[in-house]
Amino acid sequence: MDINVDWTGFVVGALFGASLILSGLANPDKIIGTLRLKDFHALRVIVVFILVGMLGVWILDLAGWANFNVKPAAMLGNGVGGALLGIGFGMTGYCPGTGLACAAAGRIDAIFTVIGMLVGAYFFILAYPAFLYLDSMWNFGEMTILEYTGVSRAILTLSIVAVGGVLLVVTAPRRKVEPEEARPAEVGEARRPLEEQHSRAVEMRGSEEKLKKEGEAEEDEAVPEQERGADDESEGDRG
Repeated sequence: MDINVDWTGFVVGALFGASLILSGLANPDKIIGTLRLKDFHALRVIVVFILVGMLGVWILDLAGWANFNVKPAAMLGNGVGGALLGIGFGMTGYCPGTGLACAAAGRIDAIFTVIGMLVGAYFFILAYPAFLYLDSMWNFGEMTILEYTGVSRAILTLSIVAVGGVLLVVTAPRRKVEPEEARPAEVGEARRPLEEQHSRAVEMRGSEEKLKKEGEAEEDEAVPEQERGADDESEGDRG
């Protein structure tokens, strides 16, 4: 039996997982830091993904290689689902995508997170009929911002990508410059006293050694004179 396997999904998924790990989004500490408003690395990476994806999907749609599938804007249901996702995100440091990528990499905490997601999804399927009314509340149907504002897709896409790119550049963290690179003149001035102290210490050490050698030489000269004086005294006693 011939089995036709489409490897497109596998390749795209592998690239997506690799990008998550290489960009740092697979690090739960980065996610928790973003949620605590202390480390915005993960947020910046997510914004880059959104901007690149928005531009790419628009280009693919123009080429006829992609089709938009707009979901109904069920505001209440999306709000409740987003809140639950955010709570799980903050408790574990993983979202479904990063959790699967890290579980594939062998992280134990990610594996337990994925198991919890699967169990939660199973119970959600069982309880979904009881929450259907959420989809009917504040549901605006298949509406997009383009239909609501009347702006063309090209203008909206290019504007958001341009503004987002500028904000990413402006808010990029600056590399901390070492004092030697930032203020070489001041560093040189600060090093001069140390160099002077070192040279003075070397000179003092040299002078001390010189005095020590001169003293040893004087002692060596004094010893023969004392011996000669002792010999003269001994000869005088004999006489």
